[in-house]
Amino acid sequence: MESLQNKRIIFFLLVLLTALGAAFWYFPQAPEDNGLEIDTSVYINLDDVELVQGEAGREKWELIAKKSKYFKEEKQIKVYSPKFNFYLKNSTHEISMHAPIGTANPEESEIRLWNGVVANYAGNKMTADSMHYLGKDEKIEFRGGIRLSRKDYLVKSEKASLNLEKQELSFQGEVKVYLGESI
Repeated sequence: MESLQNKRIIFFLLVLLTALGAAFWYFPQAPEDNGLEIDTSVYINLDDVELVQGEAGREKWELIAKKSKYFKEEKQIKVYSPKFNFYLKNSTHEISMHAPIGTANPEESEIRLWNGVVANYAGNKMTADSMHYLGKDEKIEFRGGIRLSRKDYLVKSEKASLNLEKQELSFQGEVKVYLGESI
């Protein structure tokens, strides 16, 4: 009888040790426990980012992105599938833009979008390879394959610049304008 009870205790201890071994194998140790440290000095992943900038109680712009990385040293945020809205003074319309990728530097009030920018304003649609918002200079620059269109016209160029203070859009580099209903 005693021998059977000893065998049961030994069997139970073996099962317990096996279970503990399996648990240590299945659940990895935390990085600080295994001697590895995560280097957050390079970048930090951020989800659902919304940056807003304004002055005197008026919102100037907002940038929204589902995924992003903040790079500490550059003080820059890399945003994925960003949407950028700019609010013009004395206007009820906003300039709304989106692109596959971009960067934001809120301290310098600079935003860049690239790899196919699409901008909309009051029924006008503009496409470009890239966009650069320069808050200190109060302008937005578009570069590469510019197409500004509406139902009855199309403007093509290689560069466009929007002076936000004057609310003036100018085109440079092989500018072509097409007029008509069939555009």
